[in-house]
Amino acid sequence: MRRHSAHTKLACLGVLLAVLWLGLCARPCLAADPGRFVLSAFYLEYRGGMLLISLGIGVEDPEALRVMLKDGAQMELAGEIRIVRPRTLLPNAVIAERQFSFFLRHDTLTRDFELRLPPPPEAPKDGSGPVFRNKQLDLLLDSTLGRLLVPVAPVSSLETGTDYRVDLSLSLRHTDVPPWLSRTLIFWSWDVVPPASYDKDFAYEAQQ
Repeated sequence: MRRHSAHTKLACLGVLLAVLWLGLCARPCLAADPGRFVLSAFYLEYRGGMLLISLGIGVEDPEALRVMLKDGAQMELAGEIRIVRPRTLLPNAVIAERQFSFFLRHDTLTRDFELRLPPPPEAPKDGSGPVFRNKQLDLLLDSTLGRLLVPVAPVSSLETGTDYRVDLSLSLRHTDVPPWLSRTLIFWSWDVVPPASYDKDFAYEAQQ
């Protein structure tokens, strides 16, 4: 019984060490820290009968992000925009909501940084979305995430003279984490940048 118990303890220790080693390998360049999200733009526009949200999304340290991508990290930037009408006694009314996501990686063959959009809903299951490439990460991010224009709701869903609020949430996470590893290391966050939330109040006035 003692020999069996000793073998069991050694086996458990070996599994634990293997999991920890794989965990270290799964997150390259732990020293790199892009910091937090930075919004260079966050305002409303009305075009063609639609309410659009103009965004400029960046991080505090783009160089750290570049290092992580060159070391093999793959990431997803995900966001959600909600238009709500605040109410005092009842829960806020959700007028519209919109999700968006972008995938970031570095191609070691072409040495390009890539930003990929998800395929459109009508695309086949094995289809892919548009891809933007640039050998300079800062130029790629500035021309894409730095100039986002997201259609959210038709203006016909808004009432003139009514107060509304735009709620924006953002996350940037690793996408190349094996599912079994993410379940094993339950106290390890896969966020590249801490999730962030922003809001902006506005009163809708009918456009002339």
